[in-house]
Formats: sequence, C-alpha cells, structure tokens
Amino acid sequence: MGLQIQLTVTLSLPSIHEALRSLSSKVRLTALVADVFAFQSLEIAKELHALSYFYCPGSAMALSLVLQLPKLDEEVSGEFKDLVEPIKLPGCVPLWGVDLPAPTQNRSSEAYKSFLERAKAMIIADGMIMNTFLDLESGTIRALEESVNGKIKLYPVGPITQKGSSNEDD
Repeated sequence: MGLQIQLTVTLSLPSIHEALRSLSSKVRLTALVADVFAFQSLEIAKELHALSYFYCPGSAMALSLVLQLPKLDEEVSGEFKDLVEPIKLPGCVPLWGVDLPAPTQNRSSEAYKSFLERAKAMIIADGMIMNTFLDLESGTIRALEESVNGKIKLYPVGPITQKGSSNEDD
C-alpha cells in the first residue's frame, strides 16, 4: 500500500509543482506541510523560498526510528529481524528488529528502498510537526532535538484524534 501511495504522489508532482508555482505568483507561499509520502514536494517549497514541514502522525519514537534508519542501514548488515541484540534509538526503549515496521523487514524489497529514501529526505525539512506532546514523550522528543542538532525544529502538537466515525453506516 505504501508503494502505491508513494507512486501516486510521485506521478502527481508535476501538477503539484505547477499549482504551487501558480499560487505563489499571486500570493507569497509561506510554508508547505507535507506527509512522509509527499517528501519530494519539499524540494518545491525550497524552490519557491517557502518553509517546509513534515507532518508525522505517529509517535516521537516512530519518528526517531525513521530519522535513525539511514544510520542503521549503514551500520547493520543483514536483516534487522535477525539481530541478536535490540536496536537502541536515542531516548527510546530498545526495539527488537522483528518489531520494526513491515517495510523494514526485507531490506532488498522496493518497500524498504522507498522507506529509506523517505527517511533520508526528511532532513531537508525546516521542521517536523509531530502528533504527540512533551509530557507523553519528553525523553524521546529531547533526544530527537539533540540528534538533529537544531537543523530541524520539532513541534509536538498532539494528540490529534478523530472523534466518531467518518462513515455514518458504522
């Protein structure tokens, strides 16, 4: 499913680029907020001299994993699920490789390559809007702030929740 979403966004980039360029010719584009599947749109924001932000709907711990993935990819040989020691992420409880998200379980798959590409691209953002709050994940948020060395601003704005069902039949 992730690959299909990524492909849809990638194929939509020329239209997104044109729409944003047209909009910015009329009014100043201040910032662009994208989710992780639209990471390529952040290059458009840079081109249009706008700030760029990622919205991360998961926890700070999930974001920590994503930001650490390029380093883990370099340091770990073989599959994460085969590691005999847990993976230590800054400010997080150690994780076993088998507990990592599905796209990381087969490092030769297209899903993993796409996940890694998104993880590497996140560092160009001006900031990350996180669906968490400081009192919930203070240690992880502080560790994330240290790991990005002030290059990326972190904004814990959560929890953002959905009330009720979006389908009236449910």
